[in-house]
Amino acid sequence: MRFLAVLLCLTLLTGCSFVENFVILNHSEEDISIHFSYSNSSTGFNIFDSSPDVYSLQDEVLNWSDRKEVDVKKDSSSYQLFLPANCGMVIGRLNNEHFESVNQEFINGRKFNFEQLDLTIKNKTTTIYKSTFSDYFVRKNGYIQFSVH
Repeated sequence: MRFLAVLLCLTLLTGCSFVENFVILNHSEEDISIHFSYSNSSTGFNIFDSSPDVYSLQDEVLNWSDRKEVDVKKDSSSYQLFLPANCGMVIGRLNNEHFESVNQEFINGRKFNFEQLDLTIKNKTTTIYKSTFSDYFVRKNGYIQFSVH
């Protein structure tokens, strides 16, 4: 009986944990200039921060075993970089909760601190604001993603 109680407690404590990654995927043959602005909240946990991770693409997904080093210019609430051709980058992470909208109430004090994203490729700039985020980013292949082809 004691064994079953311990087994039940372990099962409850080792529940599923997952991460929803917010990504930009560059399927083109050109580098993309990216300028990303976010707000810094003094309370709670920000979904977006100043540490983007860049990976090569393998088919339609990030190749987690092939991380790329890129030069990132940072200040207190934004960063700039060039996303190489056929690479993707993680710009934010949401732990143990599914993203539904920019206005949703997140658990554990998480903050959707996205402000503005400017992507420039071939002298054409696309600007994404918090209010238009869901017009550009869609759920696909296990990510919340914006794809450039």
